[in-house]
Amino acid sequence: MAAEEKSENKVTVEISFESVKASVWYRLGLSFKDRCENFCRGTKLRKEGRAPYLHILNWLAQSGNWTLPLRDAIRSHTELRGSVTQVVEKGFLKALIDSNEEIRSVLHFDSNSDQLTIEDPQFLFYIRNIPWRQFAKNIGFISVDFANRYDFALSFAGTDRDVAEALFNLISEKVG
Repeated sequence: MAAEEKSENKVTVEISFESVKASVWYRLGLSFKDRCENFCRGTKLRKEGRAPYLHILNWLAQSGNWTLPLRDAIRSHTELRGSVTQVVEKGFLKALIDSNEEIRSVLHFDSNSDQLTIEDPQFLFYIRNIPWRQFAKNIGFISVDFANRYDFALSFAGTDRDVAEALFNLISEKVG
């Protein structure tokens, strides 16, 4: 069916978008979970450490782009400047990626521009949907935390959109 065509048959879908998204993310995890964990551990897991590789992958996921300019990211995250700068400038990040074919198939690091780029759109979807707090804990990091993306979430039926919007506006006024 071409983009401008319209189907005459309406289909009611009984499964939510969130369920489909979770199912897709789970299936992609069969390919990408171990790669992400191996990348985030770096060459040696330091449970009490600052987890520079974990934060780099998180920044990439949050960036909105397929490429993360690490110099800019480091300037934006001063609390991690030392540990991330060290893995970049001493060549540890490049060595980690170059030494692991699984990681190299999804990430590329250009040491001349200090840019980390995603090579696979499915990997991008996977990392953008990682529950980062739980992921860090599962890997073994004990002192790493991530801020919640949202303070509140509203769930509503499409017919209740006006009510949800009014509630959102009231909460925003009180919080903001």
